[in-house]
Amino acid sequence: MKYKLEATVSARVDILNRITTLFIQKGLPVESVNYKVLDGRMARVELICSDADAIRMDRIINQADNMVDIAEVKYTQLDK
Repeated sequence: MKYKLEATVSARVDILNRITTLFIQKGLPVESVNYKVLDGRMARVELICSDADAIRMDRIINQADNMVDIAEVKYTQLDK
C-alpha cells in the first residue's frame, strides 16, 4: 500500500532527517518528500511512502507525535 504522511512542524530542516529516519528504521521506502514553510516558524512536511501497512504507519505516527518540534502528524492511504 501507498501512504502519505503529513506533519506540521517547526520550520527547521533537521526535522526532515528525524522523520525520514523513522521510515529507514522500519525499512520503508520513501518515494517523495515535500517541505513547505508556512510562516517564519512553522512548516508542512508531506512524505509519500510505498510498500507500507497501517500497523507500521501507526508506529511511525506514534513516534513522530512524541517529537518535540512536531505540532501535528497524520497519515492517509493513497491507494486501495
